[in-house]
Amino acid sequence: MATQNPPRQGKAGKTKTLRREPSIEKNSAATEDNSNIPTEHFKEKRGPEKTEASGAIPTEFTHHLTETEDQNSSPEDTRPGMIKPGRSTGKPRNNTTRIITAHGQSDIMPVTGWLVVIDGPGRGTGCQLITGPNKIGRDAENEVALDFGDETISRKEHARITYDDQSRIFYLQHRDGRNLTRINGEPALSPIKLSSGDNIVIGDSTLRFVPLCCEDFDWNV
Repeated sequence: MATQNPPRQGKAGKTKTLRREPSIEKNSAATEDNSNIPTEHFKEKRGPEKTEASGAIPTEFTHHLTETEDQNSSPEDTRPGMIKPGRSTGKPRNNTTRIITAHGQSDIMPVTGWLVVIDGPGRGTGCQLITGPNKIGRDAENEVALDFGDETISRKEHARITYDDQSRIFYLQHRDGRNLTRINGEPALSPIKLSSGDNIVIGDSTLRFVPLCCEDFDWNV
């Protein structure tokens, strides 16, 4: 309600009445008037929402890149006696060499020599040797897998050839095979130093030892 102030005397004896509108009631009325306006009127106008971050690769391109990478990756070599290189994840491990191929970088164990089958079911086949122990048997988990059909060779560790990169010497020793491992006709019951061209008999197969590392060469030089 409006409040009346005491009358004032104007000219010619006339009386004037002053009215003052309270601001509080006016503001209150304005608030009530605004309550009838839909809330959407006060929302900030925005553009269409972005479905992808700026600079992000679209999903279809990401899928294409994944398929391309899978196509370029070569399957693991599962041939008997072959070294299976692992993917590079950092600095090369001990006794490994980093190579760069069309498919990226890989860490491999360098070849230190070979065993070549010169008599038996796998005649003409060569198997790589690496630094450290090389288990010889028919199972694929052996460093030298002789799975050529000679059932007289044990599946597990029939024999072992060890290359010592400090002394640069290869050693042969019989392990768990039922048939004794022989070198140049003699049983290898204890570690025997190998020389280039030695013939090793395992089961019904004969293998020729061909070294790469020797007194004149080693990968650690």
